[in-house]
Amino acid sequence: MKYLAKSINLVFQILFCRLLKIKIVWTVHNKYSHDAQYLKIEKIMRVLIAFLVNHIIVFEQSAKELIASSYKVSKKKISVIHHGNYINFYPNTITKDKAIEELNIDSNDFVFVFFGMIRPYKGILNLMNSFINVN
Repeated sequence: MKYLAKSINLVFQILFCRLLKIKIVWTVHNKYSHDAQYLKIEKIMRVLIAFLVNHIIVFEQSAKELIASSYKVSKKKISVIHHGNYINFYPNTITKDKAIEELNIDSNDFVFVFFGMIRPYKGILNLMNSFINVN
């Protein structure tokens, strides 16, 4: 099983770093992978990794509570560091009128946008149904 081998390799890498006194900080984005094929193994590995790392970062308080209970670690080992945003990072160099012209849409059209990869867990069908109900 390739996943198990990679997981064991990761644990050994973490242990090796710990032996060298290198601190490991893990940023947890999700409780478990959205498309986990081996969820039982992943659950065990995440608990083990949470035990081995020096610290864990999550993006919100509710995630801290969830990860502490799910991974069986002290809340003291977890810090909340909120996600930043990109407002004012990428300059808006196009006017609304120019965007409408370049996209070849009518200025009275309702525009609905989704950013990101299309994955089942993101609820795109719900988004599309919502869009239909709005129009």
